[in-house]
Amino acid sequence: MIKYYEKKHFYIAGVLALFMLAPILIVLIPIIIHGIMYDDRTVWYINVPYTVYFYYAIGWGVFGVALLFGYFYERYGVFITLSAACVTLLCIYLGSNEYKILGDNGVAWSGTSTKHKYEYHWEDVDKVLLALPKETNGKQKFEFYFKDGNYVEFERDEHFLDFYNKFIEAKNNYGFVYESIKRE
Repeated sequence: MIKYYEKKHFYIAGVLALFMLAPILIVLIPIIIHGIMYDDRTVWYINVPYTVYFYYAIGWGVFGVALLFGYFYERYGVFITLSAACVTLLCIYLGSNEYKILGDNGVAWSGTSTKHKYEYHWEDVDKVLLALPKETNGKQKFEFYFKDGNYVEFERDEHFLDFYNKFIEAKNNYGFVYESIKRE
């Protein structure tokens, strides 16, 4: 039987498949993973920060480069690919640990660089500022300031407006200050 392929062709096919699936792997998969890990009935909004997408892009990019090296260095291809798979999994793990959540219980978030998870109940909120940019096409942000001096920002997008009534209800129930300000 005649083979019309070599083992190294699997590596180049992997690079092409990874390139074609990149939008799903870098944009859609983080949203799905955050939804599985952090969503429940009490959560109104899960914000996937932009750094999460960066981590996923780095991880899958390393894996793609490793597949390309596997094509050129077939002898070490399996080792290179497995090493890159470990780096990719590490990047996915780091990206999956960063989140921002609003819900019935309050505000919670965690950053990639720290293992510390911040959780504040609505009674811990001192004030919320809606920062409006001077330009009409700029990004609006909600800035949550807490009684201990800590704060977190959420970008105002179309998803934020889905639970805006619940946010106003929390403001009325817990009496924190809510106002808008102009930012440069």
